[in-house]
Amino acid sequence: MITGWLFDIYCLDDKIVLWIKDESRLYKIEKQWTPSLYVASNSPSKLKRLENHPLLNPFVKNCKKTNKIQSVFDTDESSVLQLTLKNSKDILKLAKSIEKLDTFGVYKLYNVDVPPEQTYLYENDLYPLGKYQIKKDDKIKWDELSDIADTNYVLPILRKTILKVYPKTNKPIPNFSDAIEKIQIDDIIIKSKSEQEMILTCVEYIQNLDPDILITYSGDSWDFPYLAERAFRNKILDKLVFGREDNRPILRSKRKVTSYFAYGQVHFKPLQPNFWAEFT
Repeated sequence: MITGWLFDIYCLDDKIVLWIKDESRLYKIEKQWTPSLYVASNSPSKLKRLENHPLLNPFVKNCKKTNKIQSVFDTDESSVLQLTLKNSKDILKLAKSIEKLDTFGVYKLYNVDVPPEQTYLYENDLYPLGKYQIKKDDKIKWDELSDIADTNYVLPILRKTILKVYPKTNKPIPNFSDAIEKIQIDDIIIKSKSEQEMILTCVEYIQNLDPDILITYSGDSWDFPYLAERAFRNKILDKLVFGREDNRPILRSKRKVTSYFAYGQVHFKPLQPNFWAEFT
């Protein structure tokens, strides 16, 4: 039996991973689980065709008919296909493949845009940083010890670490081609002639400190993508592990960041790296 707060939740392939934090340590719970998407159609024959379509085989481990309310205006349930995925990350691929099978609107897809972790929370009536007593038998049983409606709630003590990465440049705007000058972790300064050594020492410090929250001032837009690029150029990207999942380094993004215009302003939206069982 475990008693603590639901600290983090994420999907890895065909599993859901939950981290529970008590007053002194973290507990990791893994469970076989993947999300489902739902498909409806005004044509029963089209829905039947989809049910037996070979397109589903690479993505779907279970396909069955069920009844659901499709719209807030509906009073009765209608027949839909529930497609349970083999791998959580394939939900968008599956949805796009289904849409291409026929003209737009023939197949109506639901729950595609709901993050799998959010779906799991809905299905199990859980919420982040809720306090629970967890019993692990054949099934995981969650006994709620807090109330989502509480305004004066108790949280666990979270360990915090501040990270700042400084490039070696005289230019007003640094870029990823600039080497690292130094790395600061709280009051500790890491400096070396070897950039590779600085990065590896930084990783070692972070792993030893094992923070719950890693604080940066421009982490998503600079520190993390910059560190990933420098680690890649030093051939140690696989060593850049700050989270609590082994062999899950910070990834060097292959996509470009985006900017968008809204309310008379240009907004910059950096790509957010994944951290496993750790907040940033």
